[in-house]
Amino acid sequence: MRQLLYKLILPITVILFGTVTKWWNVSVVDAPDDVMPGFPLPYVCSGWHTSLSLQIFILELSIDLVIYYLLTWLMIFIVHRFVMTINVAKLFVFVLYGVSAVFLFFFVMIALNPDNIFYWRNPFEFKVMATGIRFILQKF
Repeated sequence: MRQLLYKLILPITVILFGTVTKWWNVSVVDAPDDVMPGFPLPYVCSGWHTSLSLQIFILELSIDLVIYYLLTWLMIFIVHRFVMTINVAKLFVFVLYGVSAVFLFFFVMIALNPDNIFYWRNPFEFKVMATGIRFILQKF
């Protein structure tokens, strides 16, 4: 199972984190309404101080990453243990790492934006008006 951790679980976690998420249409107290992505917790919202900026919440982001990792580990564990033994070809591992590296590159570029604000926790209260599932490149 340790080999599957490096070959499948970590890159699939990064890819799923970048492609599938939940959106939250929220009404923020003393701020404009916003759409916040994140599963199971919203971890980012628009920056209100300038355009093209974000407010990123580190604790919620960390919890989301752990949940994605555990769900990916659980799916691969169940398939590997009860359905069939997973043998991964080196070419497939190479492609997975390439795709996850592209996602990591974009995550780092977003994080390096000097206009973004990082908070340890979400500092404001909001009311959830609607939720749904969002795939990559799908509008809210």
